[in-house]
Parts: sequence; structure tokens; C-alpha cells
Amino acid sequence: GFIYCMAGGYGVQLFGVWALPNPIGSWAALAHAARLVHVAAAFLLLLPLGLHLGIVLGHQFIARDGLVRRMLRNQRS
Repeated sequence: GFIYCMAGGYGVQLFGVWALPNPIGSWAALAHAARLVHVAAAFLLLLPLGLHLGIVLGHQFIARDGLVRRMLRNQRS
């Protein structure tokens, strides 16, 4: 994301206050490649997260095996 913003000429502001220096400069080909990598990585990270959530919901509502309750049993509220 950082490389995409910098190479795309958008710039990055740290905490919305300080503009970070752009060591890359405006470079359209690099910005395009960085955007593709960024989007692909986001999907690759969402895939296992979605699968994990689906498995948990399957245990909770379909199998009804008490897996979530067993995991949270010793938690203090």
C-alpha cells in the first residue's frame, strides 16, 4: 500500500499531520504492479480468515458440538 501510494504520486501523511518524504518518486508502472500485489495479498489473507470463520460457524450452528463454549469456558467475564 505504501509503495502504491508513493509511486502513484499520492503521498502519505503520518497521523494526518506530517507528510512523509517520497523516496520513490512518481512511477506509474511500479504503482500499477504494487496495486496488483496489494489487492492479491488482501484476497489471500481474507481467504483463510473466511474459511476459519465458516468452520467456526459450522461447529456452532450445524454440528452443535459446543466447541466455542469449550474454548471460552475458562474465560473470566
